[in-house]
Amino acid sequence: MGYKVNRFPICAIAHAAIAYKKAKFDWKESQAIGLACAIFYANAKFGRFQKKSKKSSSTQSSKIPSKDLIRIHFGERVFKGVIINGFRFPVMGNKVITDKDFYETLRRKFSDEEIEAILDYALKWAESLPDGAERVPYRFYQAIRDEWRTEEFWNNLLSKKEIDDTENVIPIPPNIKTAYELMEWAEKVTKGKDYIVKKNCIIIKEVA
Repeated sequence: MGYKVNRFPICAIAHAAIAYKKAKFDWKESQAIGLACAIFYANAKFGRFQKKSKKSSSTQSSKIPSKDLIRIHFGERVFKGVIINGFRFPVMGNKVITDKDFYETLRRKFSDEEIEAILDYALKWAESLPDGAERVPYRFYQAIRDEWRTEEFWNNLLSKKEIDDTENVIPIPPNIKTAYELMEWAEKVTKGKDYIVKKNCIIIKEVA
């Protein structure tokens, strides 16, 4: 059984989904919290939580004034955090973790199509979890982490997404012969919506 990715992005995605669906954080906050959880567990795994010297500790604390720090409680973790434009974002070391960092992490591993598919899948998965899952999110992540890494899982995920997207299928008329004719006809029937051209049809992409 081959693996497509390591555990890190799967950890971030699963925790973000639970934070959003079960802990009821805002989606921007949930993405940042998910990434912070992945960073925390990666650091713990590789023993990066070494005791810092007084000098380095002082330098770190001077970056973000303590009066500006808040606590963000999620599952088994309590993160230091800050409020930016009304959103609570965790702080790891001296760095504020945001939703943009979450997406940048995913884009290093996945295509845009894969990101859309896995986030949609993860949110539905988190929604189906029992009440209280937000108190022990790591346990639920552990249950799926290896499955979500496999090539088989991703192949099935993307195949299912393509099938799901065919709810808005329009067959291409037989009188369409050229690419120009196809483009003209597609723009008319889709009324400006995004679409995908297949061999014998076009699929209108739904906007969430």
